[in-house]
Amino acid sequence: MISTNRTVVGVLCLALFGCSQQSLQTSKEQGEAFRHCMGALRVPNMKECIDAKTKQLVDQKESERARTTQRAAQQAAAKRIDRNTMALAIDPIVPGTIYAGTLEQGILKSNDGGQTWTEINGWIPSVVYQGEPKTPRVTLLAIDPATSSIVYAVSTRGLHKTTDGGASWKPLFEGKSSVTVTSIAIGSQSPETLYLGSIRGVSKSTDGGHSWIDAGLTEPTHALAVDPQNNNIVYAKVEGPKAGIYKATDGGGHWKQVYRGSEPVSLAVDRIDSNLVYAGTYSGFFKSTDGGDSWQPIGSDSLKAFTGPVKALIIHPKEKNIIYAMTGHSIHKSIDGGENWRALEHAMTGLFARDFNGFGVDPSSHSIYVGSRGGEFSELMTVMTYHTRGSAQHRL
Repeated sequence: MISTNRTVVGVLCLALFGCSQQSLQTSKEQGEAFRHCMGALRVPNMKECIDAKTKQLVDQKESERARTTQRAAQQAAAKRIDRNTMALAIDPIVPGTIYAGTLEQGILKSNDGGQTWTEINGWIPSVVYQGEPKTPRVTLLAIDPATSSIVYAVSTRGLHKTTDGGASWKPLFEGKSSVTVTSIAIGSQSPETLYLGSIRGVSKSTDGGHSWIDAGLTEPTHALAVDPQNNNIVYAKVEGPKAGIYKATDGGGHWKQVYRGSEPVSLAVDRIDSNLVYAGTYSGFFKSTDGGDSWQPIGSDSLKAFTGPVKALIIHPKEKNIIYAMTGHSIHKSIDGGENWRALEHAMTGLFARDFNGFGVDPSSHSIYVGSRGGEFSELMTVMTYHTRGSAQHRL
C-alpha cells in the first residue's frame, strides 16, 4: 500500500508539474515534499518546490545518519579507552594539550582539555602475551618545558622520544641492556639535559637522550627533582640501605646525603625560590628553606586528612606558597607553604577514587587533572571547577 501511494505521488508530479526523473524516485521524502508543496499557498513553480523540499529532507536524513554513525563510533572508542591511567603530562605552552600513559593502551593525547582522545602508539613495539600482541604499559611521561612538542615516554619497552607532539617517535637507550626507569627530570634552563632514576641509580644525558653517562649515584633512585634556576643542582630520593635524599651541585658528579631515612616519596623544588625544597612522605611533608641542607616537618596539625603516601607534589609556578599534593585518592592544597592543608572537594566515587596515579596542572586554564587506575575515562579527564559534581578538575 505504501509503495502504491508513492507511485501515485510520482505520476501526479510528472503529469501535473513536469517533475524531473530524480523527483520520480519513490521515497518517503518525496511524498512529504509533495504534500508540503500541495498544501503551501502561492507556490510559483510546483516542480522546483518539490525538488527543493525533497533535497532538504534527504540532506537532513543524511546529516542525522552521519551524526548517528559518529556517536556510535565515539561510543565504541570510549569502550576501548583504557581505564587505567599510569601517568599524565600537561603541555606547559599549548592550552588544552594533555598526554596520558595507560596500562594497556599506550599513550593517548587530547588537544581539547580531555574532551576527546587519540591513540599515538605507532612508536610502541608490541609485546606478545599469551600468543597475542599487547601494548606495553606506559609509566612515565615528561614534556620539554621550552619546546613542548618534545615528549619523553617511559614504558615496559624502554624510553622513547617524540619531537613532533607524538606523530613519530624514536627509541632511546638502543643497544643497551634493559633497565627499569622509575623517574625522569628535565632541566628547565637547558632542556637537553635529562636525568633518569632507576634501580641502578641516576643516568644523565646532555644531548636530549641520544647519549647517556652514569651520574655518580648507583643506589636505587625513585624520585628526582632539578633546580629550575641551576640544572647542575639535582635532588634524588634513594631507597635501600642508604635510603634518604641526596643532592648534587655539579650535575651529578658528586652526591651528598642531605636527609637520612626512608620516609620521602616525592620531591619538588620551587621555581621562584629554589632554596625551597619539599619532600612528600608516607604521612606528611618535610620542607627545606636552604636548598636541602636542613629539613623540618611541616603541616602536622592539618595532616589528619592524609591517608597513604604523598605520591606527587606540584608548586604553583607563580605563587611559591601555593602547593598541591596527591595521595592515592585525594588532592590537597596549601596556600601558606605547606603549614596548613585542605582537601579539595570532588564527587568521584567507586573505582575511580581508589587509586590516583597521574597528576598535573594546566597553567593556561588553571585546572588540575587527575588520572586513576579505575573508573570511566570520561570521568578520568573531565573538566570542572570548585563544587561542581561528578568530575575531576579544580581551579587553581
